[in-house]
Amino acid sequence: APIKGPVLLWITFVMPRPASKTKKRGNNPRYWHTARPDLDNLVKAVKDALTGVAWRDDSQVCWMSAQKIVGTDTEQSHVTIGIDSPAIDPPPAEDNPR
Repeated sequence: APIKGPVLLWITFVMPRPASKTKKRGNNPRYWHTARPDLDNLVKAVKDALTGVAWRDDSQVCWMSAQKIVGTDTEQSHVTIGIDSPAIDPPPAEDNPR
């Protein structure tokens, strides 16, 4: 059943590695993906897809962490999603906002 209260969301997008960035020798570590598609558009697609499945409305997402990286040369592109309900109340507001 969809979550009824606040939702915490973690998303990692592992994008395909361009052939031009693959070394024949040595390691091919992950690195930040700075090209299109935009991270906010990818996040919106995930949130829309999970509406009615994981939560009733995507406005319930009250905290989120998302990243977009290029995978290693042996890694398939994929998305990892973590969903949770907060076990505690949010931290108090600061007395001196910046």
